[in-house]
Amino acid sequence: MTPARPPRSRRAAAAECKVRARNQRQWRARQRDGIAIAFVPYDSNVINFLIATRWLDPARADDRTEIGKAIAALIADAAR
Repeated sequence: MTPARPPRSRRAAAAECKVRARNQRQWRARQRDGIAIAFVPYDSNVINFLIATRWLDPARADDRTEIGKAIAALIADAAR
């Protein structure tokens, strides 16, 4: 039997609703634009390559979002 969820405050429920709505808007925009998201494993060699080829700013080498953007930009450039 699944344990019952603890009661949430109205504020917490409203915040969760806003997050879900934002995620839904982003998903719909990606669908409309023909963009898919894929999780890509990477290691320090990939980060070093992105920095060496100037796809990634060394100051942002610990930011997963920026690493993802750099990988996506590299692949998009290679596909052109």
